[in-house]
Amino acid sequence: MVGYSFGGLLAGILAESQPDIIANMLLLAPAIDNFSRNYEGHDPPRWQMPRDYVEELKSYPARPRIVRPTTLVHGWLDDDNGGSAPWRIQEWAAEQPFRNVFMLSGVGHSLEPWLSAASWKNDGSDNIPTFHQIVTELVST
Repeated sequence: MVGYSFGGLLAGILAESQPDIIANMLLLAPAIDNFSRNYEGHDPPRWQMPRDYVEELKSYPARPRIVRPTTLVHGWLDDDNGGSAPWRIQEWAAEQPFRNVFMLSGVGHSLEPWLSAASWKNDGSDNIPTFHQIVTELVST
């Protein structure tokens, strides 16, 4: 399963609640802490989504437990306006047994240019697998 942004949060929630249907997971710039970042403490007129959506979101875990082999990819330039600030991802990654966590320098919520790159070096240091390489590995395991 691959989930990006809010889809990354939903993929994690699905895997936590139905682990038997998911073998491996790839979370791309997951939008964790979504309710607290966007709705908590705000009056409903400021919500940009329907009340039912917000109430349901409130019932889900803000940071799903990782129960299946999971790779996480997130950009250091992401923020709470697009997805989730890197400090949130770092806290979550420290609490959960992710298979791999890749934090990408110079990359924001879109994950470009990493997402479409044929190869990637993280600020000249460690080689970071490309999206294609990660997906190929996940499909083959």
